[in-house]
Order: sequence, then structure tokens, then C-alpha cells
Amino acid sequence: MANKVALVLRLENNEGKELMALNLQQTKSKLGMPLRESIERFCRYYNRRNDGNSLDARQLQAYIDSRSLDPNESLEKVMEINTRLDVILRFVETSEQKDQENEEKHDENQTNEEYEQLDITDLPPPNDFIADKANFDRVLHGIPANMILIVFFQMCGVLEPTSESLAPAYRRMAHHFWPRVIMLRADIHGDIAKACNAVLAPTVVFFKEHKAVDILVAGTDMQINVKISRLLKT
Repeated sequence: MANKVALVLRLENNEGKELMALNLQQTKSKLGMPLRESIERFCRYYNRRNDGNSLDARQLQAYIDSRSLDPNESLEKVMEINTRLDVILRFVETSEQKDQENEEKHDENQTNEEYEQLDITDLPPPNDFIADKANFDRVLHGIPANMILIVFFQMCGVLEPTSESLAPAYRRMAHHFWPRVIMLRADIHGDIAKACNAVLAPTVVFFKEHKAVDILVAGTDMQINVKISRLLKT
């Protein structure tokens, strides 16, 4: 093994998004120390960079690929003959978090079961304007989970320039993708917009599996098209 090795620690959230990375250059004399000490050093670095946060090594589990690591193992044993090691740190899921996730999933399933499943004859036409929150909920929870719902929030009456330029392309896409994708319009000042946290026109909100998965503010038709294509592939 070389006199100096690189230990890269990467903190990820539950969705796999990298939150922070730290490259620790370790000398050969320090390879006998446990991995835990490097994780604690990472936590101190993280806390200095994020005021008000208190990340503790006990909250984290270390992985190489999908294999979990024992934090008490020495760096020498973990690294073996490598001169560089990438370690992923993920938050340890507590029993309380699991219970909360299960409860939220149960509530979501119960909500979906309250609505009648829609077939193609019940679907609103492409580019339809939807004003009633109850009707929106009926569509959102009544369509199949793999079907995409998109709502274009705009000003009612005279459209502002950005919405006016986007509206024709949105209408064409609504007809092109229907019925795989249900593309509707709604008032930016209405109850549906409030429920979807849409405050500025134009805002486009994307739904899949009965929940919002993406949002685009003042976007272009090309950006909408790209997001639709990605959602159709997942």
C-alpha cells in the first residue's frame, strides 16, 4: 500500500442525493485507526459547514457499494490494497421513522381507496381547465398509479406573456401524450394551486403515483417535454 491513501466520504440522503463529500488524505501511520474516527472527523467538518446542525457519527452507517462496513474496523483492513476508497454514509433509519413512513403510506393508500378508479372514458379531455378541487382530487387519486398527471397553473382571463407563449405548446403536448399523460390547466389563484404550493404563473406541477413529484416555474415547453419523457421511463 502507498504511503498516502485517499479516503473519500460521501453523505447521501435517503433518495441517494449527495449532501456533502470530504476527501481525507491518510498517511500510512494512521491506517491502523478505526473507520469510526474518520466518520467522526467528517461529522465535525459537516457541522462547521452547516450552522445549526449537529450530525453525529452514531446517526450514520457506512457502505462500500451495497456492503455495510463495521466502523470499528481499521482503515488498513477496510482499504486492503487500494490507494483510494469511496465510502457512502447514509442516515440510520430509526424505528420511529419507519413507523411514521408506514403510517404515511397507510394513510395514502386509504385516501386512494376512497376514490373510484377511473377508466379512459372518465378522464378529462386534453388541456381541459379544471376549477373544482374535489374534481381534481377525483382525477389525481382515481387514475392508475403509473399514469402521469400534469397541471399548468396560469392567470385566468388575460394571460401574462410567459403563460401566453407557453399555452399553445402545452396544448399540443396535451393532445400528443394523451391518455398516457393527463395534462390539465388550473387557476394560479385557486384552491388547487394552493394545495399544490403553486404561487407564480406559469407553474407546471407533475404528479405520479397519486402525488406531486416535480414542479417547474416559468419553464419552457422543451423543459416540460424532457420531464415528461423522464417520468414515462421510470
